[in-house]
Amino acid sequence: DAFTAAAGMGLEDITHEDMAIPTIKLASATTDEMKPSHSKYMEDLKVGQIFNDVTKVIWSGTEGILVIPVYYRLSYVEWGRGRTGFVGEVSQETYATTTRKEDSYEDILPNGNICEKTANHYVLFFTGDGTLQRALIRMTRTKLKRSRQWNTIMQLQTHNGRPLPMFANIYRLKTTSETNKKGSWTTWSVALEKRIESMDHFNQAKEFYAGIIKGDVETASPAAESASETSSDDLPF
Repeated sequence: DAFTAAAGMGLEDITHEDMAIPTIKLASATTDEMKPSHSKYMEDLKVGQIFNDVTKVIWSGTEGILVIPVYYRLSYVEWGRGRTGFVGEVSQETYATTTRKEDSYEDILPNGNICEKTANHYVLFFTGDGTLQRALIRMTRTKLKRSRQWNTIMQLQTHNGRPLPMFANIYRLKTTSETNKKGSWTTWSVALEKRIESMDHFNQAKEFYAGIIKGDVETASPAAESASETSSDDLPF
């Protein structure tokens, strides 16, 4: 009763722009959260599962999660040499100055740092009780192929001959595995689930979209992905 009477006290001035939204990730053998010696280690996490890097909630990769996509942005992320530390984002023009390191399929800037294409999918995901929470899904390297597939599916959704807003549909994200000459890895699987059914959910998506456009949405700095995968530029659509 005391908690109910004091609901929200102290949180009055905290808005979405005062919080960094979590990132939803998939677990692979090289994910930091899979390494017992790492500070981010999650004991119950297994390869192929999906997890929230803030709340530490874990989902089955086979069943997947339901998300409403809200906004998409392609960025170019600079990493220190050897992928040691996030430096920042650079422009497309700066990325164009990179050269390809063939033995590792990495794009190298003139200063020797690595620059990586990153597909940023801002989403609302359904929690266990059916409510929506904000999150970011980053796709890099071979996962860029999945990002392009998802973007294509969204572009094809129309109503009365006009393109639907991105957040008019719900998608199911699962995990799957792929293999190339350098080994195997975990990646995303994306499928259209159904049309959005709640006006409240639609309005939440519009509000999130407006905040992103205004620049009110803060995200945490990305973590380096494994360098063991082939670049997506070497893979078919």
